[in-house]
Amino acid sequence: MKWQIFNKDGAVIFETNNLTYSGEWMGDEFVTTNIESAAPIDFTIGDYVVYRDERFYLNVIPTAKKGARRASNQGAFVYEGVKFYSSDVEMLNDPDL
Repeated sequence: MKWQIFNKDGAVIFETNNLTYSGEWMGDEFVTTNIESAAPIDFTIGDYVVYRDERFYLNVIPTAKKGARRASNQGAFVYEGVKFYSSDVEMLNDPDL
C-alpha cells in the first residue's frame, strides 16, 4: 500500500510504501517511515500523512543523509525515522488547552 505525504496546502510531496504505526491508549500516537529520494524533499512543520482516516503531522523537520554511490542518483537522500504525530499529541503538549 502507498501513503501520500502532503504539505500544509494539501499538495502531495512524496509517496511511501512503508509506514509503521505506534501508539498506546491515552499515550502518544505516531507513524514513522524511512524515505529514499533522488532529490531533497522540502519538509516543513505541518506536513502530514493520512493513516486510518486520521491525519498525523510532522513537527520536527527530518535531516537527510547522503546515501547514493558515485554516479548514481537512486536513494541519493535518505531520511530515516521520519515521525508524524497524531493531532492528539498537540493537545496533550499545549498548556493552554
